[in-house]
Amino acid sequence: MSTSIYNFILRNTQTDESVEFEAARSRKLSWVLNRAGTCSFVLDISDDKLKAMAPNTRGIWEILVYRDGRMIWAGRVWDVSDDVSGDGGTVTITAKEILHVLSEKRFINGVTYTGVDAGQIAWNMINFTQIKAGGDLGITQGNIVPTQARDRTFEEEPIGEEIIALTEVIRGFDFVISPTLQLDSQGVFNVFQKKGVIQENLSLEYGEDTLNNITSFSRKRSLTTVANYIKAFGEGMGSAMGISIQQDNTLIASTLLLEDNVSFKSVKRQTTLDDHAKEELRVSKVERPIYDLTISNVSDLLGRFDTGDSISVVVKLGYLNVSEIMRIYAIELSIDDSGQENISLTVSPIT
Repeated sequence: MSTSIYNFILRNTQTDESVEFEAARSRKLSWVLNRAGTCSFVLDISDDKLKAMAPNTRGIWEILVYRDGRMIWAGRVWDVSDDVSGDGGTVTITAKEILHVLSEKRFINGVTYTGVDAGQIAWNMINFTQIKAGGDLGITQGNIVPTQARDRTFEEEPIGEEIIALTEVIRGFDFVISPTLQLDSQGVFNVFQKKGVIQENLSLEYGEDTLNNITSFSRKRSLTTVANYIKAFGEGMGSAMGISIQQDNTLIASTLLLEDNVSFKSVKRQTTLDDHAKEELRVSKVERPIYDLTISNVSDLLGRFDTGDSISVVVKLGYLNVSEIMRIYAIELSIDDSGQENISLTVSPIT
């Protein structure tokens, strides 16, 4: 049984007014590498604390989650679902990390960067929207490790998606907007050449003659994600559309031709489109099984690892004999109504 104490706080970002939802149940949190994580929980519709949110969320409310007094998650209230039956009902609140706001509700237009470090481009885009009237999201510049100079032109692109796109190209970076499981200051934008560390003293294992600290797992392998011939489409229409073709002739000769088309509609420069296509080929030409692991001894392990970390995974069962270093791409934490913590990890072999 977990001995950790969780606090789910609703905070008004304009007035700093806050209330705690002590009765929150079905609580879930997630952290995803270079993506926005999610928080959700359920309250009785009669909970008086809900009156603080009336008449609507208007984008100003955020959820702060503390574990044993330390902030581990923060995000804006995004969806509120009221479900009523008979004389009672429930309210489900879902919040998204601030990156989701940048992806869905903030755009950059009429801006060109030439030979600017990729991390600085990302920060400049955030700064671009935050200096607008009503645009301040409370994000501050943290440590931006230099990675690769880039050329970019933006005409009406969602900022969050363009930041993510900068992670998906050759020599792309990783980033976080804290807090995370290991960075508890809120709203700091940090860029890494590659986020995470190798967890040399921690192994997740399943099966006989192992630590057996994995309680369940699933592995997904699919030809859908494999390709040895990539055609990437950039900006433009018809004959003016940018196209980059990248292929692995050795693999094509030894296996079936496996084609895939990918779109990067905001990419104007051919060299940038080539970089995207090369990275897509590098990742796609190797089968990358996805493992979803549920682990035990949560109280001892939570906080020892974070997204981006590399960890030893051992699975011995039937025809499975896996022993490999894998990277953590997502962490999901659930706290049931009795207080029991459960962690699920999404991991995959390092590419």
